[in-house]
Amino acid sequence: MMRRIAGCSALGQAATTALRTLALAAAVFVLSATQASARDGGERTVRVRVIDSSGRAVPDAQAQLGSGAARVANDSGRVEFSAADGDSVRVLVPRIGFIPFQSWLTYAVDGGLTAIVSPLPQNLGRVDILAPPPWRFAASTIAWTARGLAPCRHGS
Repeated sequence: MMRRIAGCSALGQAATTALRTLALAAAVFVLSATQASARDGGERTVRVRVIDSSGRAVPDAQAQLGSGAARVANDSGRVEFSAADGDSVRVLVPRIGFIPFQSWLTYAVDGGLTAIVSPLPQNLGRVDILAPPPWRFAASTIAWTARGLAPCRHGS
């Protein structure tokens, strides 16, 4: 139900309706083509390589691109993702024993990314190993193993 515009003929009304329909069809076509290109041609396979500061692969690291799901790297420190086209992406790589890596990385020519994680420094406490003199240790070991008993502690 279209309201008749004063001073317009029926042919003018039909032309206006046809133009509106054509404009609507063009808008729908453009939107569907944009969505299809983002869905089909707008993604690439991204290979992330996780290495430590000395260049060795870091297996079992969890790599995450952007806000997507994290994936676990294989034994050679590699993991693959499907990501939207662009020139860079935010990468997050946490791993026990390493400082968490979080940065924007630019794609290499082959489409890959390399995340370099730094090991956490570890200060171990002092370890003192106490053992009886060798002749006492040998004699006590022979005595308890011959009897099937647990070793005794000398001098305690």
